Amino acid sequence: MLILFAIFALAYGVLDLTYFDARGRAEQFRLFFADQKVMYNDIRLTGAQFEARKTSFPWGHVPVVNMTEHPAYLADTAALVVFIGKRHNMWPTDDYTEEMLLDYSGASEDLRLQKNDILGTGDTPVDPNIQKTFLPILQEWLFYMERNLATSPYSNIGPFLLGMMFTPVDCRVWDVMDQIHSNMDKYPNVYDPFVLTQRFRVAVAARPNIAAYLKTRK
Repeated sequence: MLILFAIFALAYGVLDLTYFDARGRAEQFRLFFADQKVMYNDIRLTGAQFEARKTSFPWGHVPVVNMTEHPAYLADTAALVVFIGKRHNMWPTDDYTEEMLLDYSGASEDLRLQKNDILGTGDTPVDPNIQKTFLPILQEWLFYMERNLATSPYSNIGPFLLGMMFTPVDCRVWDVMDQIHSNMDKYPNVYDPFVLTQRFRVAVAARPNIAAYLKTRK
């Protein structure tokens, strides 16, 4: 295994993932790396360390990724999902399917922004009244998520966004819903009525390497 990793590192370089010591927007990548057994450097910054390094990042924020073979940081999470998927041969090769996947990616980020605005950026339960405020927003999003899964040509093939094909976007979408689940302890069954969405959530969490990671993650 070490020999194989050394060969891969020489050919492709080693990834550094830099973020805070929190889930946030970096967790989607940690999940995918765990699933694919990607060896990477999980660099977690304190607030002071981030402020000291802030101007070295492309847009003054994290997460960022860089590689030993390239000096520049990559900073846009939507673009990083595509880059990492292609890098690990876990990305569709036709334009139409890619666009379907990017639609899910963008929709999940829209939900994350609303989640952050109302529930905050943490991953612990928030005030019940705030949870109640966010509930109809989540349910509306889930209505469209469920409908898109139901009308997808891949829904009868497998539980993931592209049927049996697993990509970093599965981690991206799953992670947003998981962080919301952590915030909304008063609504533990909010996903249950959305059958295909719940099937997706269960399938991602049940992937052996992800399940192992979830038991031990910080």
